[in-house]
Amino acid sequence: MRPDDGLQLELGDPRAAYGLAAAGEPNPPMVEFRGHDGRCLAVPYARLLSIELRPDRGMALEFPEHQITVRGRNLRVLYEALARHRVTFVQEGDLDTVPEDDPFVDRIVIGPAEAELS
Repeated sequence: MRPDDGLQLELGDPRAAYGLAAAGEPNPPMVEFRGHDGRCLAVPYARLLSIELRPDRGMALEFPEHQITVRGRNLRVLYEALARHRVTFVQEGDLDTVPEDDPFVDRIVIGPAEAELS
């Protein structure tokens, strides 16, 4: 899924690493992080302090209360969409169902604000 191609997978689709606000819709107020085990955390974009992408390590999102690390592959389009506040959710996926060139989120780690991308 790429931010500008108009493709929208159904919410909860295991192939979707993330979801985007529909074209013409306002930016969502929050982004939700979903794990394989059913855990979910929604945080307001207004609290997002920074996003760091390291293609070899993943992406780190810093909030005052949390450090969220997203690990996977082909995450540049997700990074760009998060920077524009267009992402509605990010979810861990099933590698067997995702084409190799598509974004894939293997793991989301939610920790205290002082955690680092390592």
